[in-house]
Amino acid sequence: MRAAYGGNPFREALAVSHFIKQRTTPDDTIAIIGSEPEILFYSQRRSATGYIYMYPLLEEQRYADMMQQEMKREVESASPKLLLRTHIQYDWYKQSKAEQELERWFSSYSNLHYDLIARLEYTPGGEPFVLLTDKESLSKEPSHDHQIFIYERKK
Repeated sequence: MRAAYGGNPFREALAVSHFIKQRTTPDDTIAIIGSEPEILFYSQRRSATGYIYMYPLLEEQRYADMMQQEMKREVESASPKLLLRTHIQYDWYKQSKAEQELERWFSSYSNLHYDLIARLEYTPGGEPFVLLTDKESLSKEPSHDHQIFIYERKK
């Protein structure tokens, strides 16, 4: 799978989904800001937005901005129990302006309404992944370029 799909966290999605099932009820919604819709399937949770992957929102196409604004409104109005942010970073990768704008919104929105409760770190080389949940580990800089951040709505 790594040879075909690189750093995409297909294997790690199972661990994230298990964590989500432990922290939510079947009535709770989650939002995934990134492109791992399999987490919704594995965790048996509904998405807070109809945009279950971000590619169309980040492409240079005429509806991208409208779609991005709609996704933001859907997430904000649903106020999901958990908010996930997938982060896959390669040395050659350059963020688009649309992705930079989405990152600014996410940072502002998550800081106001959510607390970081877990971070899954992994490497595309197939090394074991680590799910960090303690405050001390979460306060440190990630040790890998590939992560999934999990935030929980503030009480």
